[in-house]
Amino acid sequence: MPAYLHIAEPQEIRQEEERKKQLREELEKCTQVKGTFRNKIYRFLVDSGIRHLTEIDYPLRSQFKAYAKQNFLKKQQNVMVNAFDRIRQQAVWEEQKTLAGRQKYKLKYENTLMFLKYLPDREIAEKYTIAREESHLLWDFRSACPETLKQQIFRAVCSISREKQDSGERKLALTGLQYLYRFCICSAISDIEMMELEEKERFAEELKKQQVPENQRKTMYGVLAWIQRHEFLSAKEICWEANVWYLERIHISKERINQSNPPGSLIFEDVRNKRNRELLKKYMRYLLAVSDISVSNIRTKNSYVRNYLKFLDEKGLSVDEVKKELFEIYIKRMHQKNMEPQSFNTELLAITQFYNFLLVREEVDRMPYQPNEYIQKSFDIHHDRSVEKDISLEIISKLKYFPEHLRLMYLHLWGIGLRASEVCALKGSAYEWDGRDAWIRVWQPKMRKYKRVPIPEMLYRLMEVYIKKYDIGAEDYLFPNSKGGAFRYGTFRIQMLRYCEENQINNGEYIFRSHDYRHNVATEFYDSGVPLSSVRDYHGHTYDEMTLQYVDHMPDRVEKAADAVFQDPANNLAAGLLKGSKGKEHEE
Repeated sequence: MPAYLHIAEPQEIRQEEERKKQLREELEKCTQVKGTFRNKIYRFLVDSGIRHLTEIDYPLRSQFKAYAKQNFLKKQQNVMVNAFDRIRQQAVWEEQKTLAGRQKYKLKYENTLMFLKYLPDREIAEKYTIAREESHLLWDFRSACPETLKQQIFRAVCSISREKQDSGERKLALTGLQYLYRFCICSAISDIEMMELEEKERFAEELKKQQVPENQRKTMYGVLAWIQRHEFLSAKEICWEANVWYLERIHISKERINQSNPPGSLIFEDVRNKRNRELLKKYMRYLLAVSDISVSNIRTKNSYVRNYLKFLDEKGLSVDEVKKELFEIYIKRMHQKNMEPQSFNTELLAITQFYNFLLVREEVDRMPYQPNEYIQKSFDIHHDRSVEKDISLEIISKLKYFPEHLRLMYLHLWGIGLRASEVCALKGSAYEWDGRDAWIRVWQPKMRKYKRVPIPEMLYRLMEVYIKKYDIGAEDYLFPNSKGGAFRYGTFRIQMLRYCEENQINNGEYIFRSHDYRHNVATEFYDSGVPLSSVRDYHGHTYDEMTLQYVDHMPDRVEKAADAVFQDPANNLAAGLLKGSKGKEHEE
């Protein structure tokens, strides 16, 4: 036998002993696991040829589960597997204390198996340490499908794990994501952002086939929107090809956004004709980038034009194929909705502006109709919306039972007649005292300008105490939401409805509507002899006609004035006619 073989054997023995010693030293540092458990796991790792604890991966874990099933009592098996996981986690986290370790174990997408308990991101991994059910924790990125899809799923897993704090909600979302992942692979979907509406509908049907309970199905299906939103917002560049645009990602001046109402999204996916859809995207992009109209107005136009384009989907036509006869069919459909003339004209104008855009861009060569042929005569319809005095006084008397922020917000409606959106976006610098009078300076998102009006001194003093109490800065929102932004109008309305019901306002029958209080203030001012122009300025309107829509009981006022006129004998028309006829007889 060659001499070198006799030399190699002791060297291999020494290497093996060194491996065991190093593994033992690493295990001794895992103090979170009992010594008896470490010893049992040590024997398995030695037999598996492991040199370092960081070599533990999911396949080895699966082998250890089988080993535990054969060698330990049933009640010990889960305990041993949890100890095995903890050892692996602690070894990686210990190595991450160095710069080299942090670089080595940086969370990133890899084309391999991903087990959430073994993620290098400690914040995520610790959320799954005690999870017993593990089906939603294993993700296979070795599948033969587009890398774009796999990376989108990877990012979704990470964001869901970080953002959802409730374990049950997190598990449900990840389970829904697994269904979506498998569905996309089977349906050859390469990019979730580009999913067609038909594909989304098929995914919803797939969840039904899996016999997922309806309440869980809604959350699972919601993962699809979660991914689309997350991808759109986090991309380095805006994906204008996406079928849903989330407007908070797009740079829009604050003057065009109602801060109390999130910008929301623009939807294109329900327009099935791809040419029509792309033209709508071009139009929306123009409105966002070039025009200065408000975001809420853009979303309204998007809705009206989509309705029209979905009608063309039914006919299998693109916008450049429409003729007058077909457009009149759509006009008849609009008439069947029994729309008020003003609403009808607004929708017609939105479609007309879309066509004008296409004409300028030479996407179409003609307007298929003449708008003036269909415009309806509209008249301002006045609706009495003032809150009855007894009800408003009842709310005032019970405000002490409402939360502090609702009490103060309500007083701004009741005492000043601000819009709810204006109250939600008030900042610390809104109030002024000139030595004699109190004033408020308010940004009006609807009018897109500031107004400055006097306010009751008592309200000023209340807000002065409130601002000092919470150390609110000049540019801080007075009533911030959970993220520090303006209070959401929808949240304000829901809370007011709830507290009005709980406090049995008008025996529980009162339905809170914030805009009604603008009618109250306008009507009370006008009844008190304040000139209409002053009421207009106080409300921040541009025209008197707009303010008149807020002055309630006008018919009653006109009727009383008419009675007063005709009760005066000098203004009695019949008496005048009779007097005139007598005169003629005398002349004759």
